[in-house]
Amino acid sequence: PTKIRDYETGKVVEVIINEDVSGKIAIVFDDMLRSGNSFIETALALHKKGAQKIILAATHPDFCQDCVQNLDQLHKKGILDQAVFTDSFDLPADFAKLHPWFAQVSLAELLAETIANIHQESSVSHVYLDDD
Repeated sequence: PTKIRDYETGKVVEVIINEDVSGKIAIVFDDMLRSGNSFIETALALHKKGAQKIILAATHPDFCQDCVQNLDQLHKKGILDQAVFTDSFDLPADFAKLHPWFAQVSLAELLAETIANIHQESSVSHVYLDDD
């Protein structure tokens, strides 16, 4: 997707989907979700173009404003299938139960291996590179 922004306000004014997404699963990657406005506009554009499922994969769930409520609405309307985040931000224990679109993966193993390598004065590059 191509996002057109109003650089004075920072808001996305249009999302252009050039690919044929009709009947396909669209996975949107992002580093952080705060307000969610950019993702919401992208999800709506993908849905309008006929995407069968829309999945969000983002590293940091730094939710603010009405982000969670807006994602809840997208899920209830059948637009958002799932959103997968890391556990880089602490959320209430019952968050996933209250928001069925939410899934979380742990950073614990990655961080533990990184810290162990730093402590042993070893390289950490192999932790982050896929050698397969």
